[in-house]
Order: sequence, then structure tokens, then C-alpha cells
Amino acid sequence: MDASNVFKKVVTDSGMRMADISRAIGYNENYVNSKVKRSNVPRVDTLALVSDVCGFDLLVRHRKTGDETIIDPPKREQS
Repeated sequence: MDASNVFKKVVTDSGMRMADISRAIGYNENYVNSKVKRSNVPRVDTLALVSDVCGFDLLVRHRKTGDETIIDPPKREQS
């Protein structure tokens, strides 16, 4: 699955409103909706951040060994 579809799946499967996700990551309320509608490919740090807010981990898995590493989201400022 490509990154733009992973982004859409994370947002959809979270059950959260797109405006709430946008605000939680520090953007205006239309940010996530715009990304989903345009099928933009998000940066890895943005995908990790949205995944974290939505209750998912973003990880990479080694094809041969199966070893997995979680990609930590960037630190968010506490309001």
C-alpha cells in the first residue's frame, strides 16, 4: 500500500474527525481533509505523527529477518 493510502486508512480507521486530527498535530482544521482529498504523499514524520494521534504505530520491517523498528513521531509541543 502506498503512503497516501496508508495515510487515508489511518485517518479513516481511527474513527476520529479529520478536523480533530488536524488540530491535534498543530495544523488548521482543514489540513488532514486536504491531504486525504488530494492523495498527497505525506512526509514520513507527518505520517508518523498522524499515526500516533490516531492510535497507530508506523514501522519498518526487514523483509528477511522480520525485525521491526517503530518510527517515532516528532515531539509535539504541549499546549
